[in-house]
Amino acid sequence: MTITQAIYHDAILPEHKGNPLIEALPPKIAWQVVMTVFCNYPDYAEEVSEHPNPLVREEYLNRIEELRQPLTDYESCFRAIERAIKKGYSAKNPLSPTTAQYLHYLVDERPEIEPRTGFFQPKGEGLTLIGERGVGKSSMLEQVLNYFPNVIEHDSYKGCSLTALKQVVWIKVDCPSNSSVRDLCEEILSVLDLSLDKEKTKPAGTIGALVRQLEQCIKSSFLGMLIIESPRVHRRPVCLSQATLPDSFKLS
Repeated sequence: MTITQAIYHDAILPEHKGNPLIEALPPKIAWQVVMTVFCNYPDYAEEVSEHPNPLVREEYLNRIEELRQPLTDYESCFRAIERAIKKGYSAKNPLSPTTAQYLHYLVDERPEIEPRTGFFQPKGEGLTLIGERGVGKSSMLEQVLNYFPNVIEHDSYKGCSLTALKQVVWIKVDCPSNSSVRDLCEEILSVLDLSLDKEKTKPAGTIGALVRQLEQCIKSSFLGMLIIESPRVHRRPVCLSQATLPDSFKLS
């Protein structure tokens, strides 16, 4: 888990300017530069391949698992995640009255009084990564996600105090093999607590209360992206209805 102190960079798009959640993200750079970050070539020497002891040669073969050579799919995945995170944050400027109201009320309890900056309009985006087993989907995804910090701590932004604001950029959880919405919600709560370095949150007793509890935790942590990885083997198909998940999960 990577926790960094916020370093702000000027946003490219006008609608992103003045949003500390976006300006604290790594600046946009050319793919050639990103590729050098993803690449990893273990040290190799001719004398190793010609070593007379086969056990030595066999031991060096373990380094093959460390080899990383980004393919064309890496760029598509990286840019898609980069866009999705920024798009979600574009509606959640912590300095905006709209976001203040969004954080204070549940979606179905929003008052009729409209902030001067308007009601909150979610801009979350969903992505699906599908492929054959063993082709490197998880490895690629983990490499791309690790380019971004897990948590960014904010103190102040251009003279405005942001004390105690922790921005959880992304978390990754495994979808429960039993397709249980409750188990999934509790896992997300647990990972959020771990990311924020806080005591374990006691899950609510009912599914409805748990979903509302999770919604508030996702909001207050300014979660940028939630990755749910499907298990490789199911006893039954995983089917999580959007109706049973908080609005923070849903596409908009």
